Amino acid sequence: MTAVNLVTERQLLARSKTSSRATSSRRRLLFVLLAFAHAMACRLIQDQVLAQSGVFEYMGLRWMPANLGVELLFLALAVAPALLFIPVELKRASDLLLIIVYGTVYVPATALFPNVTLNDTGEALLLTGVCLFGLYLTTRLAQFEPGGGGSGFGLPDNRYDLMLFCAAGAVIASYVAFVPIQVVEFDLTRVYEFRAAFGDQMSKLSPLMLYVFVNAALALSPMMIVRGLTRKNYLMVALAFGLAFYTFAVTSYRSLLFVAGFVAALTYLIRLKIPPAVSIFGFFVAVAAGTVALDAMAHAAIPTNTFSIHYRLFGNSATITSAYLDLFSSHQKFYYSQSFLRFLIRPPTDIPYPLLVGHEISTVENVWANGNMVADAFANLGYAGVFLSFVALGLFLALFNWVSQAKDRMVAALTLAAPGFYLSNGGLQSAVLSGGLGVTVLLVVLYPTTNLSFVSRHPTPEPAGPAPEGQDEG
Repeated sequence: MTAVNLVTERQLLARSKTSSRATSSRRRLLFVLLAFAHAMACRLIQDQVLAQSGVFEYMGLRWMPANLGVELLFLALAVAPALLFIPVELKRASDLLLIIVYGTVYVPATALFPNVTLNDTGEALLLTGVCLFGLYLTTRLAQFEPGGGGSGFGLPDNRYDLMLFCAAGAVIASYVAFVPIQVVEFDLTRVYEFRAAFGDQMSKLSPLMLYVFVNAALALSPMMIVRGLTRKNYLMVALAFGLAFYTFAVTSYRSLLFVAGFVAALTYLIRLKIPPAVSIFGFFVAVAAGTVALDAMAHAAIPTNTFSIHYRLFGNSATITSAYLDLFSSHQKFYYSQSFLRFLIRPPTDIPYPLLVGHEISTVENVWANGNMVADAFANLGYAGVFLSFVALGLFLALFNWVSQAKDRMVAALTLAAPGFYLSNGGLQSAVLSGGLGVTVLLVVLYPTTNLSFVSRHPTPEPAGPAPEGQDEG
Protein backbone atom coordinates (compact mmCIF):
# COMPACT_ATOMS: atom_id res chain seq x y z
CA MET A 1 0.00 0.00 0.00
CA THR A 2 1.41 3.40 -0.96
CA ALA A 3 1.81 6.24 1.51
CA VAL A 4 -0.87 8.24 -0.35
CA ASN A 5 -3.42 5.41 -0.03
CA LEU A 6 -2.58 4.98 3.65
CA VAL A 7 -3.12 8.69 4.34
CA THR A 8 -6.39 8.66 2.40
CA GLU A 9 -7.66 5.65 4.36
CA ARG A 10 -6.79 7.30 7.68
CA GLN A 11 -8.66 10.44 6.62
CA LEU A 12 -11.73 8.39 5.64
CA LEU A 13 -11.63 6.52 8.94
CA ALA A 14 -11.35 9.77 10.89
CA ARG A 15 -14.31 11.25 8.98
CA SER A 16 -16.30 8.08 9.54
CA LYS A 17 -15.67 8.17 13.29
CA THR A 18 -16.55 11.87 13.48
CA SER A 19 -19.77 11.28 11.53
CA SER A 20 -20.64 8.29 13.72
CA ARG A 21 -20.12 10.32 16.91
CA ALA A 22 -22.29 13.17 15.55
CA THR A 23 -25.06 10.74 14.58
CA SER A 24 -24.88 9.08 17.99
CA SER A 25 -25.12 12.47 19.72
CA ARG A 26 -28.18 13.43 17.66
CA ARG A 27 -29.91 10.18 18.58
CA ARG A 28 -29.05 10.68 22.25
CA LEU A 29 -30.48 14.20 22.13
CA LEU A 30 -33.67 12.94 20.47
CA PHE A 31 -33.99 10.28 23.19
CA VAL A 32 -33.61 12.93 25.92
CA LEU A 33 -36.28 15.11 24.30
CA LEU A 34 -38.67 12.16 24.05
CA ALA A 35 -37.99 11.21 27.68
CA PHE A 36 -38.81 14.78 28.70
CA ALA A 37 -41.98 14.71 26.57
CA HIS A 38 -42.99 11.40 28.16
CA ALA A 39 -42.44 12.76 31.67
CA MET A 40 -44.39 15.93 30.91
CA ALA A 41 -47.23 13.93 29.30
CA CYS A 42 -47.53 11.83 32.46
CA ARG A 43 -47.70 14.98 34.59
CA LEU A 44 -50.19 16.85 32.38
CA ILE A 45 -52.51 13.87 31.97
CA GLN A 46 -52.58 13.15 35.70
CA ASP A 47 -53.15 16.81 36.60
CA GLN A 48 -55.20 18.30 33.79
CA VAL A 49 -57.19 15.28 32.56
CA LEU A 50 -57.63 12.61 35.23
CA ALA A 51 -57.45 14.54 38.51
CA GLN A 52 -59.55 17.38 37.05
CA SER A 53 -62.30 14.92 36.14
CA GLY A 54 -62.69 14.13 39.85
CA VAL A 55 -63.97 10.58 39.28
CA PHE A 56 -60.88 8.46 39.93
CA GLU A 57 -60.09 9.33 43.54
CA TYR A 58 -61.58 6.00 44.60
CA MET A 59 -58.58 4.33 42.86
CA GLY A 60 -56.02 6.42 44.74
CA LEU A 61 -55.40 8.84 41.88
CA ARG A 62 -54.61 12.30 43.23
CA TRP A 63 -52.74 15.51 42.45
CA MET A 64 -51.43 17.84 45.13
CA PRO A 65 -49.69 21.18 44.58
CA ALA A 66 -45.95 21.27 45.21
CA ASN A 67 -43.13 23.77 45.13
CA LEU A 68 -42.11 24.58 41.53
CA GLY A 69 -38.44 24.14 42.31
CA VAL A 70 -39.09 20.67 43.73
CA GLU A 71 -41.16 19.72 40.67
CA LEU A 72 -38.36 20.84 38.34
CA LEU A 73 -35.79 18.91 40.38
CA PHE A 74 -37.74 15.65 40.10
CA LEU A 75 -38.38 16.29 36.41
CA ALA A 76 -34.64 16.70 35.85
CA LEU A 77 -33.97 13.48 37.78
CA ALA A 78 -36.52 11.69 35.60
CA VAL A 79 -34.72 12.69 32.40
CA ALA A 80 -31.13 12.32 33.70
CA PRO A 81 -30.69 8.58 32.91
CA ALA A 82 -31.65 9.18 29.25
CA LEU A 83 -28.91 11.80 29.05
CA LEU A 84 -26.27 9.88 30.96
CA PHE A 85 -26.40 6.10 30.60
CA ILE A 86 -29.59 4.41 29.35
CA PRO A 87 -28.72 2.76 25.99
CA VAL A 88 -30.14 4.28 22.82
CA GLU A 89 -29.05 1.56 20.37
CA LEU A 90 -29.27 -2.20 20.73
CA LYS A 91 -25.76 -3.33 21.56
CA ARG A 92 -26.74 -6.11 23.96
CA ALA A 93 -29.77 -8.32 24.33
CA SER A 94 -30.53 -6.70 27.69
CA ASP A 95 -30.76 -3.13 26.40
CA LEU A 96 -34.41 -3.31 25.40
CA LEU A 97 -35.57 -4.32 28.87
CA LEU A 98 -33.54 -1.50 30.44
CA ILE A 99 -35.24 1.05 28.17
CA ILE A 100 -38.70 -0.31 29.03
CA VAL A 101 -38.11 -0.40 32.80
CA TYR A 102 -36.77 3.14 32.63
CA GLY A 103 -39.86 4.34 30.73
CA THR A 104 -42.58 2.45 32.60
CA VAL A 105 -41.27 2.47 36.19
CA TYR A 106 -38.64 5.16 36.78
CA VAL A 107 -39.83 8.09 34.63
CA PRO A 108 -43.52 8.20 35.72
CA ALA A 109 -42.78 7.62 39.40
CA THR A 110 -40.01 10.24 39.50
CA ALA A 111 -41.77 12.89 37.42
CA LEU A 112 -44.98 12.70 39.50
CA PHE A 113 -43.48 12.07 42.95
CA PRO A 114 -43.83 15.62 44.36
CA ASN A 115 -47.53 15.75 43.49
CA VAL A 116 -48.71 12.28 44.51
CA THR A 117 -46.82 11.35 47.69
CA LEU A 118 -48.21 12.06 51.14
CA ASN A 119 -44.80 11.47 52.65
CA ASP A 120 -41.98 13.91 53.25
CA THR A 121 -40.28 15.17 50.08
CA GLY A 122 -36.97 14.05 51.53
CA GLU A 123 -38.18 10.44 51.61
CA ALA A 124 -39.27 10.66 47.97
CA LEU A 125 -35.94 12.22 47.02
CA LEU A 126 -34.03 9.48 48.86
CA LEU A 127 -35.98 6.72 47.11
CA THR A 128 -35.45 8.44 43.75
CA GLY A 129 -31.71 8.66 44.45
CA VAL A 130 -31.54 4.97 45.29
CA CYS A 131 -33.44 4.15 42.09
CA LEU A 132 -31.19 6.39 39.99
CA PHE A 133 -28.01 4.80 41.32
CA GLY A 134 -29.58 1.33 41.15
CA LEU A 135 -30.61 1.83 37.53
CA TYR A 136 -27.09 2.99 36.68
CA LEU A 137 -25.59 -0.03 38.42
CA THR A 138 -28.00 -2.34 36.58
CA THR A 139 -26.86 -0.85 33.28
CA ARG A 140 -23.19 -1.33 34.17
CA LEU A 141 -23.65 -4.89 35.41
CA ALA A 142 -25.58 -5.81 32.26
CA GLN A 143 -22.59 -4.70 30.18
CA PHE A 144 -20.42 -7.41 31.70
CA GLU A 145 -20.11 -10.37 29.35
CA PRO A 146 -17.67 -13.04 30.54
CA GLY A 147 -17.09 -14.42 27.05
CA GLY A 148 -16.81 -18.07 26.19
CA GLY A 149 -19.39 -17.88 23.41
CA GLY A 150 -22.41 -18.29 25.65
CA SER A 151 -24.61 -21.33 25.64
CA GLY A 152 -23.81 -23.45 22.59
CA PHE A 153 -26.87 -25.64 23.11
CA GLY A 154 -29.87 -25.18 20.86
CA LEU A 155 -32.50 -27.13 18.98
CA PRO A 156 -32.49 -27.41 15.19
CA ASP A 157 -34.77 -24.89 13.46
CA ASN A 158 -37.51 -27.35 12.55
CA ARG A 159 -37.62 -28.90 16.03
CA TYR A 160 -37.70 -25.49 17.69
CA ASP A 161 -40.62 -24.37 15.53
CA LEU A 162 -42.43 -27.63 16.25
CA MET A 163 -41.88 -27.10 19.98
CA LEU A 164 -43.41 -23.60 19.79
CA PHE A 165 -46.46 -24.83 17.86
CA CYS A 166 -46.98 -27.72 20.27
CA ALA A 167 -46.61 -25.48 23.32
CA ALA A 168 -49.15 -23.00 21.95
CA GLY A 169 -51.56 -25.81 21.14
CA ALA A 170 -51.18 -27.27 24.63
CA VAL A 171 -51.88 -23.89 26.25
CA ILE A 172 -55.02 -23.31 24.17
CA ALA A 173 -56.20 -26.86 24.94
CA SER A 174 -55.73 -26.19 28.66
CA TYR A 175 -57.85 -23.02 28.35
CA VAL A 176 -60.63 -24.96 26.62
CA ALA A 177 -60.51 -27.73 29.22
CA PHE A 178 -60.22 -25.73 32.43
CA VAL A 179 -61.24 -22.08 31.91
CA PRO A 180 -64.46 -20.64 30.48
CA ILE A 181 -64.11 -17.61 28.23
CA GLN A 182 -65.07 -14.36 29.98
CA VAL A 183 -65.29 -11.83 27.16
CA VAL A 184 -64.51 -11.58 23.48
CA GLU A 185 -65.04 -7.85 23.05
CA PHE A 186 -62.90 -4.73 23.53
CA ASP A 187 -65.17 -2.81 25.88
CA LEU A 188 -62.89 -0.81 28.17
CA THR A 189 -65.86 0.42 30.19
CA ARG A 190 -66.69 -3.17 31.26
CA VAL A 191 -63.20 -4.64 31.53
CA TYR A 192 -63.17 -4.40 35.35
CA GLU A 193 -66.54 -6.14 35.46
CA PHE A 194 -65.16 -9.00 33.39
CA ARG A 195 -61.97 -9.07 35.47
CA ALA A 196 -63.98 -9.29 38.68
CA ALA A 197 -65.88 -12.26 37.24
CA PHE A 198 -62.57 -13.93 36.43
CA GLY A 199 -61.32 -13.15 39.94
CA ASP A 200 -64.31 -14.96 41.41
CA GLN A 201 -63.36 -18.07 39.45
CA MET A 202 -59.64 -17.99 40.23
CA SER A 203 -60.12 -19.93 43.47
CA LYS A 204 -61.60 -22.78 41.43
CA LEU A 205 -58.59 -22.98 39.09
CA SER A 206 -55.39 -24.92 39.57
CA PRO A 207 -52.53 -22.60 40.64
CA LEU A 208 -50.62 -23.97 37.66
CA MET A 209 -53.09 -22.28 35.30
CA LEU A 210 -52.19 -18.85 36.68
CA TYR A 211 -48.56 -19.48 35.71
CA VAL A 212 -49.72 -20.64 32.29
CA PHE A 213 -51.70 -17.43 31.67
CA VAL A 214 -48.83 -15.04 32.28
CA ASN A 215 -46.03 -17.07 30.70
CA ALA A 216 -48.10 -17.82 27.61
CA ALA A 217 -48.72 -14.11 27.03
CA LEU A 218 -45.35 -12.71 28.17
CA ALA A 219 -42.91 -15.42 27.01
CA LEU A 220 -44.32 -17.92 24.53
CA SER A 221 -46.46 -15.59 22.40
CA PRO A 222 -43.75 -12.86 22.06
CA MET A 223 -41.11 -15.44 21.05
CA MET A 224 -43.46 -16.81 18.38
CA ILE A 225 -44.20 -13.28 17.10
CA VAL A 226 -40.53 -12.29 16.85
CA ARG A 227 -39.38 -15.58 15.33
CA GLY A 228 -42.35 -15.67 12.96
CA LEU A 229 -41.76 -12.12 11.71
CA THR A 230 -37.99 -12.49 11.31
CA ARG A 231 -38.39 -15.81 9.43
CA LYS A 232 -41.59 -14.77 7.59
CA ASN A 233 -43.53 -17.61 9.16
CA TYR A 234 -46.89 -15.83 9.30
CA LEU A 235 -48.78 -18.90 10.44
CA MET A 236 -46.69 -18.78 13.64
CA VAL A 237 -47.42 -15.06 14.00
CA ALA A 238 -51.16 -15.63 13.58
CA LEU A 239 -51.18 -18.42 16.16
CA ALA A 240 -49.22 -16.21 18.58
CA PHE A 241 -51.77 -13.40 18.27
CA GLY A 242 -54.58 -15.91 18.67
CA LEU A 243 -52.95 -17.18 21.85
CA ALA A 244 -52.54 -13.63 23.18
CA PHE A 245 -56.16 -12.79 22.42
CA TYR A 246 -57.42 -16.01 23.96
CA THR A 247 -55.43 -15.24 27.12
CA PHE A 248 -57.01 -11.79 27.26
CA ALA A 249 -60.43 -13.36 26.68
CA VAL A 250 -60.18 -15.64 29.69
CA THR A 251 -58.48 -13.19 32.07
CA SER A 252 -59.58 -9.69 30.90
CA TYR A 253 -56.04 -8.41 31.55
CA ARG A 254 -55.48 -5.87 28.77
CA SER A 255 -51.72 -5.81 29.20
CA LEU A 256 -51.44 -9.44 28.11
CA LEU A 257 -52.93 -8.47 24.75
CA PHE A 258 -51.14 -5.12 24.51
CA VAL A 259 -47.64 -6.61 24.67
CA ALA A 260 -48.28 -8.82 21.61
CA GLY A 261 -48.95 -5.79 19.43
CA PHE A 262 -46.10 -3.86 21.03
CA VAL A 263 -43.56 -6.63 20.33
CA ALA A 264 -44.73 -6.95 16.71
CA ALA A 265 -44.50 -3.19 16.12
CA LEU A 266 -41.11 -2.98 17.81
CA THR A 267 -39.76 -5.84 15.68
CA TYR A 268 -40.83 -3.95 12.57
CA LEU A 269 -39.38 -0.62 13.71
CA ILE A 270 -36.01 -2.09 14.66
CA ARG A 271 -35.75 -3.72 11.25
CA LEU A 272 -36.34 -0.24 9.79
CA LYS A 273 -33.15 0.83 11.63
CA ILE A 274 -34.94 3.17 14.05
CA PRO A 275 -33.04 3.24 17.39
CA PRO A 276 -35.04 1.25 19.99
CA ALA A 277 -34.97 3.98 22.64
CA VAL A 278 -36.42 6.44 20.12
CA SER A 279 -39.02 3.90 18.93
CA ILE A 280 -40.18 2.98 22.43
CA PHE A 281 -40.37 6.50 23.86
CA GLY A 282 -41.96 7.77 20.66
CA PHE A 283 -44.59 5.09 21.18
CA PHE A 284 -45.09 6.18 24.82
CA VAL A 285 -45.69 9.78 23.74
CA ALA A 286 -48.02 8.63 20.97
CA VAL A 287 -50.08 6.63 23.51
CA ALA A 288 -50.50 9.80 25.58
CA ALA A 289 -51.61 11.87 22.60
CA GLY A 290 -53.80 9.11 21.18
CA THR A 291 -55.74 8.31 24.34
CA VAL A 292 -56.45 11.97 25.12
CA ALA A 293 -57.52 12.51 21.50
CA LEU A 294 -59.90 9.53 21.64
CA ASP A 295 -61.65 10.91 24.71
CA ALA A 296 -61.75 14.41 23.23
CA MET A 297 -63.27 13.21 19.94
CA ALA A 298 -65.88 11.20 21.87
CA HIS A 299 -66.64 14.27 24.05
CA ALA A 300 -66.35 11.87 26.98
CA ALA A 301 -67.32 13.35 30.34
CA ILE A 302 -65.21 10.61 31.92
CA PRO A 303 -61.79 10.09 30.22
CA THR A 304 -62.11 6.31 30.21
CA ASN A 305 -59.57 5.68 27.44
CA THR A 306 -56.94 7.86 29.07
CA PHE A 307 -57.43 6.17 32.42
CA SER A 308 -57.70 2.61 31.12
CA ILE A 309 -54.70 2.83 28.79
CA HIS A 310 -52.25 5.61 29.64
CA TYR A 311 -52.76 5.76 33.39
CA ARG A 312 -52.69 1.97 33.78
CA LEU A 313 -49.46 1.80 31.77
CA PHE A 314 -47.64 4.75 33.35
CA GLY A 315 -49.45 6.94 35.90
CA ASN A 316 -50.36 4.00 38.10
CA SER A 317 -46.64 3.37 38.63
CA ALA A 318 -46.35 6.75 40.35
CA THR A 319 -49.48 6.18 42.47
CA ILE A 320 -48.37 2.73 43.58
CA THR A 321 -44.74 3.66 44.27
CA SER A 322 -45.76 6.65 46.41
CA ALA A 323 -48.41 4.57 48.22
CA TYR A 324 -45.88 1.87 49.11
CA LEU A 325 -43.42 4.55 50.27
CA ASP A 326 -46.11 6.21 52.37
CA LEU A 327 -47.23 2.97 54.04
CA PHE A 328 -44.00 1.05 54.48
CA SER A 329 -41.90 3.96 55.69
CA SER A 330 -43.62 3.31 59.02
CA HIS A 331 -45.12 -0.18 58.64
CA GLN A 332 -43.08 -3.29 59.45
CA LYS A 333 -41.38 -4.73 56.36
CA PHE A 334 -42.29 -8.18 55.05
CA TYR A 335 -38.75 -9.49 54.30
CA TYR A 336 -40.08 -11.60 51.38
CA SER A 337 -42.14 -13.65 53.88
CA GLN A 338 -44.99 -13.70 51.37
CA SER A 339 -42.67 -14.58 48.52
CA PHE A 340 -39.72 -16.95 48.13
CA LEU A 341 -38.91 -16.88 51.89
CA ARG A 342 -42.43 -17.74 53.03
CA PHE A 343 -41.26 -21.11 54.37
CA LEU A 344 -38.55 -19.50 56.52
CA ILE A 345 -40.02 -16.20 57.81
CA ARG A 346 -43.38 -15.52 59.41
CA PRO A 347 -45.05 -12.42 57.92
CA PRO A 348 -46.14 -9.59 60.25
CA THR A 349 -49.72 -10.18 59.04
CA ASP A 350 -51.48 -12.80 56.99
CA ILE A 351 -53.00 -10.08 54.77
CA PRO A 352 -51.09 -9.83 51.48
CA TYR A 353 -49.27 -6.52 51.38
CA PRO A 354 -50.77 -5.50 47.98
CA LEU A 355 -54.15 -5.77 49.69
CA LEU A 356 -52.90 -3.64 52.60
CA VAL A 357 -51.86 -0.91 50.16
CA GLY A 358 -55.17 -1.27 48.32
CA HIS A 359 -57.02 -0.59 51.56
CA GLU A 360 -54.97 2.59 52.01
CA ILE A 361 -55.43 4.11 48.57
CA SER A 362 -58.88 2.94 47.46
CA THR A 363 -62.40 3.14 48.82
CA VAL A 364 -63.30 -0.06 46.96
CA GLU A 365 -63.20 -3.28 48.96
CA ASN A 366 -60.50 -5.88 48.26
CA VAL A 367 -58.47 -3.84 45.77
CA TRP A 368 -55.06 -5.38 45.08
CA ALA A 369 -52.43 -2.70 44.56
CA ASN A 370 -49.63 -4.77 43.04
CA GLY A 371 -46.32 -2.97 43.32
CA ASN A 372 -43.77 -2.54 40.55
CA MET A 373 -40.22 -3.81 41.10
CA VAL A 374 -39.33 -0.71 43.16
CA ALA A 375 -42.48 -0.65 45.31
CA ASP A 376 -42.44 -4.41 45.91
CA ALA A 377 -38.79 -4.33 46.98
CA PHE A 378 -39.46 -1.39 49.33
CA ALA A 379 -42.33 -3.28 51.02
CA ASN A 380 -40.01 -6.21 51.67
CA LEU A 381 -36.69 -4.64 52.61
CA GLY A 382 -36.95 -0.84 52.39
CA TYR A 383 -34.26 1.14 50.59
CA ALA A 384 -31.83 -1.77 50.82
CA GLY A 385 -34.39 -3.96 49.07
CA VAL A 386 -34.72 -1.47 46.21
CA PHE A 387 -30.95 -1.34 45.76
CA LEU A 388 -30.61 -5.14 45.90
CA SER A 389 -33.45 -5.53 43.39
CA PHE A 390 -31.58 -3.41 40.84
CA VAL A 391 -28.35 -5.33 41.51
CA ALA A 392 -30.18 -8.65 41.03
CA LEU A 393 -31.71 -7.36 37.79
CA GLY A 394 -28.26 -6.37 36.52
CA LEU A 395 -26.84 -9.81 37.32
CA PHE A 396 -29.81 -11.49 35.66
CA LEU A 397 -29.32 -9.39 32.52
CA ALA A 398 -25.60 -10.19 32.44
CA LEU A 399 -26.52 -13.88 32.53
CA PHE A 400 -29.09 -13.34 29.78
CA ASN A 401 -26.50 -11.58 27.61
CA TRP A 402 -24.12 -14.51 28.04
CA VAL A 403 -26.83 -17.05 27.17
CA SER A 404 -27.75 -15.11 24.03
CA GLN A 405 -24.20 -14.77 22.69
CA ALA A 406 -24.51 -17.85 20.48
CA LYS A 407 -28.06 -16.95 19.42
CA ASP A 408 -29.67 -14.34 17.23
CA ARG A 409 -29.42 -11.67 19.87
CA MET A 410 -31.89 -9.31 18.20
CA VAL A 411 -34.53 -12.01 18.70
CA ALA A 412 -33.38 -12.49 22.30
CA ALA A 413 -33.61 -8.74 22.94
CA LEU A 414 -37.11 -8.44 21.51
CA THR A 415 -38.41 -11.33 23.62
CA LEU A 416 -37.41 -9.39 26.75
CA ALA A 417 -39.77 -6.56 25.82
CA ALA A 418 -42.90 -8.36 27.03
CA PRO A 419 -41.71 -9.54 30.48
CA GLY A 420 -40.08 -6.12 30.84
CA PHE A 421 -43.57 -4.65 31.20
CA TYR A 422 -44.30 -7.08 34.01
CA LEU A 423 -41.75 -5.24 36.18
CA SER A 424 -44.09 -2.23 36.19
CA ASN A 425 -46.70 -4.41 37.90
CA GLY A 426 -44.74 -6.92 39.98
CA GLY A 427 -41.52 -7.60 41.86
CA LEU A 428 -38.37 -8.93 40.22
CA GLN A 429 -38.65 -12.30 41.97
CA SER A 430 -42.20 -12.71 40.66
CA ALA A 431 -41.12 -11.67 37.16
CA VAL A 432 -38.44 -14.38 37.08
CA LEU A 433 -40.51 -17.15 38.67
CA SER A 434 -43.92 -16.52 37.14
CA GLY A 435 -43.86 -13.32 35.07
CA GLY A 436 -42.22 -14.49 31.87
CA LEU A 437 -38.53 -13.79 32.51
CA GLY A 438 -37.62 -17.32 33.58
CA VAL A 439 -39.48 -18.97 30.69
CA THR A 440 -37.97 -16.45 28.26
CA VAL A 441 -34.48 -17.50 29.34
CA LEU A 442 -35.42 -21.15 28.74
CA LEU A 443 -36.77 -20.32 25.27
CA VAL A 444 -33.56 -18.47 24.41
CA VAL A 445 -31.39 -21.35 25.69
CA LEU A 446 -33.30 -23.73 23.42
CA TYR A 447 -33.21 -21.30 20.48
CA PRO A 448 -31.17 -22.55 17.49
CA THR A 449 -27.56 -21.44 17.60
CA THR A 450 -26.41 -19.11 14.89
CA ASN A 451 -23.22 -17.57 13.57
CA LEU A 452 -24.91 -14.18 13.40
CA SER A 453 -23.23 -11.58 15.55
CA PHE A 454 -25.25 -8.83 17.12
CA VAL A 455 -24.49 -5.92 14.82
CA SER A 456 -25.65 -2.40 15.52
CA ARG A 457 -28.66 -1.36 13.49
CA HIS A 458 -26.55 1.63 12.37
CA PRO A 459 -23.17 0.16 11.33
CA THR A 460 -20.22 2.43 10.79
CA PRO A 461 -19.67 2.96 7.04
CA GLU A 462 -16.75 1.04 5.58
CA PRO A 463 -13.98 3.24 4.24
CA ALA A 464 -13.58 3.30 0.49
CA GLY A 465 -10.38 2.37 -1.25
CA PRO A 466 -8.23 -0.72 -1.51
CA ALA A 467 -7.91 -3.12 1.41
CA PRO A 468 -4.66 -3.06 3.39
CA GLU A 469 -2.04 -5.50 2.23
CA GLY A 470 -2.37 -8.96 3.73
CA GLN A 471 -6.17 -8.75 4.07
CA ASP A 472 -8.84 -10.16 1.76
CA GLU A 473 -11.05 -7.72 -0.08
CA GLY A 474 -14.83 -7.92 0.17
